Amino acid sequence: MGHTVLRKMGAISNIIYSDDFNRASLGSNWTSRLAPVTALDTIIVNSNAMGVSGSNNYAFAQYSLDMPQDNIKITITIGPDTVSADYYLIGLRGNGTEVVFAYCPPGSTPVIYSNTAAGGDWRNLISSQVTRATGPANITYVAGDQVSFEARGNVYTIRRNGAIIAKWNDSGAAIWGAYIDSSHRQWGIGLGTTGTTTRGMIDSVVVTPLDVPPPPPVSDDFGIAYSRIDLSDNWTSWINTVYTTAGRATMDYSLFNWSVASYNWPMISDNHKITGICVLPDQNFAMSMYVRSNNAQQIFAYISDTGNTTAIYAQTNTWANPGGSTLATSSTIDWVDGDTATLEVVGNAYVLRKNGVAQLVYYDSNGTTWGANVNAAHREVGINFINNSSTASGWNSIAATDLSSAYFLPSRMTKSGTLAWQTSATWADITTWVAQNDVSFSSLLVSNSLTVLTSKASTTLAASVPFTGSTATRQHTIRIMRTRTTAGVADTTVVATGSIVTAAAGTCTASVTQAVLEGETYSVQMNSDGASAGTITDVTPTFSIN
Repeated sequence: MGHTVLRKMGAISNIIYSDDFNRASLGSNWTSRLAPVTALDTIIVNSNAMGVSGSNNYAFAQYSLDMPQDNIKITITIGPDTVSADYYLIGLRGNGTEVVFAYCPPGSTPVIYSNTAAGGDWRNLISSQVTRATGPANITYVAGDQVSFEARGNVYTIRRNGAIIAKWNDSGAAIWGAYIDSSHRQWGIGLGTTGTTTRGMIDSVVVTPLDVPPPPPVSDDFGIAYSRIDLSDNWTSWINTVYTTAGRATMDYSLFNWSVASYNWPMISDNHKITGICVLPDQNFAMSMYVRSNNAQQIFAYISDTGNTTAIYAQTNTWANPGGSTLATSSTIDWVDGDTATLEVVGNAYVLRKNGVAQLVYYDSNGTTWGANVNAAHREVGINFINNSSTASGWNSIAATDLSSAYFLPSRMTKSGTLAWQTSATWADITTWVAQNDVSFSSLLVSNSLTVLTSKASTTLAASVPFTGSTATRQHTIRIMRTRTTAGVADTTVVATGSIVTAAAGTCTASVTQAVLEGETYSVQMNSDGASAGTITDVTPTFSIN
């Protein structure tokens, strides 16, 4: 008969369901739940293990007591009668017709499935399921191995002897999150074999509660006392292990040259940022940071050594080697040890900053590149390493936080080179502007116009344009133009006209305080009443949206 043990861990009651199967029969604490029931034969084998008879090749049993909470870990110990054709099943967050379960066939690929069945039963778990995540191929199990399946928040994880072999992050609770409640706490374990011999393959089972997932903001200084161990349970390594050493997150460059770690718990909103302090070798390094991501799609900033590419990418992959579509790129950014890198996303704007200064800005106009994925299912963040030298790169610390939907990205541009002032009564665009990116401004300049990256209800637009060398009686004026495109049709409107300046040298200004909308563009035009109107000077002219 299975039994329940109540233990105390500090102020938290640690309720453990456990069963060592050391008895003659399975007992009333377990109920067969696969259909047809007549094909089931979950039994006790050799008086010490849950097994299956040779006449039937699979079995699944539900425990009589539901889980006491939503965040749970179920661990089975593999019994002595292991064969290569066996598989192990662990189901949780069930209610009779719905369940999430781990499928672990020795020598093959572990899979996380969900199943919804009619008839009030967990029917045909391994024939009518939906695949949620898969692990690496050729995972083997031997007698004494511990296989666990855990559900913590929206994250489902399979482990073998403590190491993660498959993970599914139901980001934003988009798929299975509706079933995280007190009516979905049934659980059970199962097994199967294609052989004809009666076998005992589960030696014991233990169920333990898990802590509630930590809410954002994310902060990790990787200051774990022991070196060369995995990151904390808040992270998942993909492909190759990411570990901590000397107070930083890194990987073993002597064994492989790249790896990825994703943070298990999604951000709360679509607008968020991740910041890290770089640990960089002298050459041949690269690293990445991810936003708006999940198991299958990621946006990431690729940070590389001097002379190589720094870029913002979008990719469709399974937390794998960076690649995909280039959104913005530069080969002139010099990253050194100790630099702070920040990748922030607000609305359709993506900004990579070095020590607070914007380096790359990508504006996903109308969400055409990634906009369909800006939702609750794409809010994971992560980090990556690529090493081709004898020194490993890393992150000294990582922090990620949500940004308010009202978070505003201001823009500013300055002139490059001199420009003759317009010499007739016709308005003309002021050209040869340069986007100015610094701690305060993240500017996207296209065709001499600034693009509004994020909307704001009250914003000051201000232009200042000095001139020299004019006829003293010549009149000079500037104005601010707005272009708004709706359904493919551009509408250009004057939003502010400055006062006339009549002088041989002076400064024309124009300003207005108004609402701005993401995607609008603003430019500056000049006008004079005749010839010999002088020259606009270099650098000092500015236009800002702030």
